[in-house]
Amino acid sequence: MDRRTFNKLFAGTVTAAGMQSSTAEVVPPASHQVQGQPGTTGATPRHSAPNGAWELVILDAAPPHMTETAGDAAADIDNDGKTELVVCGNGALLWYRPSTAESGVVALGRFGVGMALEDVDHDGRKEVVVGKLLPGAKNAAEKWVLCWYKPTTDLGEWTEYVLDEETAGHPHDVLFSDIDGDGKRELVANAMYCDHPGLFAY
Repeated sequence: MDRRTFNKLFAGTVTAAGMQSSTAEVVPPASHQVQGQPGTTGATPRHSAPNGAWELVILDAAPPHMTETAGDAAADIDNDGKTELVVCGNGALLWYRPSTAESGVVALGRFGVGMALEDVDHDGRKEVVVGKLLPGAKNAAEKWVLCWYKPTTDLGEWTEYVLDEETAGHPHDVLFSDIDGDGKRELVANAMYCDHPGLFAY
């Protein structure tokens, strides 16, 4: 993380977690503004934080390999007692550990919006489940697969497994829940932006 860049962009401080922070003023959209009373200037927000401000924390001002972010999820994926954040998007799948300012690349490629962190193989550690777009011809129909990624204990290396190579479309939403009452959590994913949208359980 380049704090010199952060200091130029944001007049904030470095927190104990090793992240750049700043104070951002809350500006409600026009639909949430009311007219000021006679003798006052400007509009008054209907809702605001207690002191009228939010803390802005920047994990990464320019995520590597990415042209845009799409989704994120948070959990302790290596059982070290610290929360990791996984971010997916166009170009890469990345992980961050905010408390130590560590980060790394899970995989490269274009990943969908939906993502879940779940212990897929029942080894006591969570894996990353997300949709991935397969490379194809420029004007060809998009081909998405549903994948899961398993890390080494230090998150230094990740192995990709394909869960479903014949998805109907973009797995836009991915979640886990016990939908049949058997005590086991199933994977539920939808298929969007395709000829035959659907909802699928695994």
